[in-house]
Amino acid sequence: GPRNSRIRPGGHSMKKSVFALLIPILVVASLGSAEEPEYTRWKLEYEYSTPDYVAMKDALGKQHVCWFITYKVTNKSDKDIPLGIQISAETEDKLKYLDSISPLAQKALEKKTGKKYKNALEMRKGTIGAKQSIEAVAFLGSLDPNFDFLYVTVDGLVDRISKEDGEMWYEQKVLVVTYYRPGDEFDSANDEITWKSDEWKVLDRKKIEQTPKE
Repeated sequence: GPRNSRIRPGGHSMKKSVFALLIPILVVASLGSAEEPEYTRWKLEYEYSTPDYVAMKDALGKQHVCWFITYKVTNKSDKDIPLGIQISAETEDKLKYLDSISPLAQKALEKKTGKKYKNALEMRKGTIGAKQSIEAVAFLGSLDPNFDFLYVTVDGLVDRISKEDGEMWYEQKVLVVTYYRPGDEFDSANDEITWKSDEWKVLDRKKIEQTPKE
């Protein structure tokens, strides 16, 4: 923490002159901080499930399998934070999947769990209040039955604006969660999927050029 200021032993006039110098410096410093408040980069806490699937039938009676991940984001700060969560997945063969809306799958999931979840569009708009949590679901569709590794990327958990050493930066920081599924393509939907790792990655970073104050 900040160190306590001490005045060296000396005469009364010495103490008085030191205090006279300190007062205007403290006033200037406090005025400067009021004009340029310290920027605090926000971050959401993220809890998630292992990928799972729901089986459902469409209007023609054809059965479909839709993979999903349920998750919860929590704002532990004292201020509202903008929502902009985007989730995508990729297999080791570079097959990519984006979180999407699936009314049939969501209805089947909510009936199975007895819970309500926010969908992909709802998690990309509005705000999350201070000290609040939101439960949501990311539907990934029909995943490749041959995948062994699934890399799930979560964007929107960290503020893209940061301040370092007085300079402002734009930084896109994402969380990559890796899952592993042993086995082959036969009855792959029932092969166990396990968590392997979490890793933060920076996808983009550049300095924000600020206009000098007049």
